[in-house]
Amino acid sequence: MADAFLLHQLMAEIYPAAYAYLWQDGGQWYLENLYNTRQLELELSDTDSWFWVVEDQAKNALGWMKVTPMKNAPGLTGKGMYLQRIYLAPAAQGKGLGRFLCMKASDMGKSYDCDYIWLESMDTGPAIGFYEKLGFSIFDQKKLDYPGMNDPYRTLLSMKKDLDIF
Repeated sequence: MADAFLLHQLMAEIYPAAYAYLWQDGGQWYLENLYNTRQLELELSDTDSWFWVVEDQAKNALGWMKVTPMKNAPGLTGKGMYLQRIYLAPAAQGKGLGRFLCMKASDMGKSYDCDYIWLESMDTGPAIGFYEKLGFSIFDQKKLDYPGMNDPYRTLLSMKKDLDIF
């Protein structure tokens, strides 16, 4: 429960700063439905997924990541490592922590003999450029149908990177 509460608090700080523009309500619906403590407890209980929390030297949480090895991307062959969530507080961005987490996920994928790492990201905002700098490329896209999303921002991109070149 403590871990779920920590992740919930982090998301209340991180998500609106990055994605409020996607939503008519600033992202409240999304936070309440996908990042409530009960939902996070369910995710944390998934024995097929791994979670990392990034902390500063004073043990303040700065962000987190969730990966699921051996989860193949729709439409791709080979063994995939799904980088399902990666979030950093605004103050922690631009300091190499996102790159560090992606490298951690990549190392884990290699240890599971995965062929590629994949993720999903909204088609707007700075995340796409960050992932492209790391060598990820777009292989698919879809429109999200969540209620209360602003229409111009519904496109979710799927991106992948072969692990032999990470």
